[in-house]
Amino acid sequence: MKKIIFLIMGLVFISCDSKESTEFEPEPEIKKPKVTTGQITEIDENSAKSICSVTTYGGVEIIDKGICWHTQENPTAEVLYSSKNGSGAGTFTAYCVGLKPTTKYYARAYAKYEMEGQEWMDIVYGEQRTFTTLREVTLPSVNKLNITNITTTAATVSAEITDDGGSPIKERGFSWKKKDSDSYIQIPCGTGLGSFTANLTDLKPATEYEVKAYASNSKYSDYTYGTFFTENETFTDSRDGNVYKSVTLGKQVWMAENLAYLPKVSSASSLSSKEPNYFVSGYNGINVTEAKATENYKTYGVLYNWPAAMAGAASSNANPSGVQGICPKGWHLPSDKEWTQLSDHLGGEDVAGGKLKETGTSNWETPNEGATNESRFFALPGGDRYGDGKFRYNGRYGYWWSSTEFYIDAVWFRELNYSHCRLDRHNYSNHYNVKVLGFSVRCVRD
Repeated sequence: MKKIIFLIMGLVFISCDSKESTEFEPEPEIKKPKVTTGQITEIDENSAKSICSVTTYGGVEIIDKGICWHTQENPTAEVLYSSKNGSGAGTFTAYCVGLKPTTKYYARAYAKYEMEGQEWMDIVYGEQRTFTTLREVTLPSVNKLNITNITTTAATVSAEITDDGGSPIKERGFSWKKKDSDSYIQIPCGTGLGSFTANLTDLKPATEYEVKAYASNSKYSDYTYGTFFTENETFTDSRDGNVYKSVTLGKQVWMAENLAYLPKVSSASSLSSKEPNYFVSGYNGINVTEAKATENYKTYGVLYNWPAAMAGAASSNANPSGVQGICPKGWHLPSDKEWTQLSDHLGGEDVAGGKLKETGTSNWETPNEGATNESRFFALPGGDRYGDGKFRYNGRYGYWWSSTEFYIDAVWFRELNYSHCRLDRHNYSNHYNVKVLGFSVRCVRD
């Protein structure tokens, strides 16, 4: 303001310039920060994520920023449900945590700010986002494990996931291994619910495998478990076209079925222990076709007296016996030493029987004590045909010839019993062997 001083007759007058304004200038306008609430992502049952940002315009200082959420609209930073992400402008990643499963939430980013040199503070919010948390994550449900198309070297496995446990299945598949192995081979089969299938290959014949169908969601993994045996190897008897299973046990390869070669059927009145005789348990006729149509033939094979089993060969206790006897070409009747080798391979006479016997009571009488069939030998109780013309013990006992005489008219043989798990070695006496006119035969590959 300009001042003009007049000096008149000793008096001093002060005059103000009327052109000068007496009003104060207004404070400059404050431009609020801009807050952006990003899309809500990575939602699970207890948390969610948002990429947010704060943009400022000169003279504004961000002293606090974050995200707030609530089950009611327009949550504020003053409520309990908020998280802080430091100060300053820019982009930041915010998390909503401690949420309840299957609940709808409202969320928005916020920023607290002040002007430089000022003591007051204000807060601004970004746009409101809504989201619903997932249900609580639990174990997925993996079931309906099926093992099909089993061959000597392959199998098909399938399973189904009926519930993802509240979180999408991120991985599913199968793991398999030999039962006595420590390491699994894994086959991934994609993601998601529903059925899935895989082929297991390069398996070994007559071998037990473990397989697991598994599924994993965001938190948990579950599986269903099963075991299976691959099929025994097979060969064909060129004499009659019969196909037999075989199994490798140690250094031996054995038939895994009773021999069923039937060149003729001896009459019920045939009691000779010197001439070859061939019988089918329970059948008293002489018609080969009729005999082969019986269930006992299909299940237990043929009963041979020792001359028929040996086919004219001399006794042998060599290993291998060198006696083809009634066996197919390339196979031979086992000697007593070969039976002992098998028994020793399976842990000795006291336990070998259980490992040889077919399990269950379809073909063995109850209790079929100790039967595990872990050898895949599938031993079956064909019984015997006694010198009085009667068939005995079908379903209860199994008897198998060796190629080895103990002494004249007494031959070593092996017995399995429905009531214990031993593999018994017998010859009894010459009277017993003379009177027995029919035992089963298992052959060994040359």
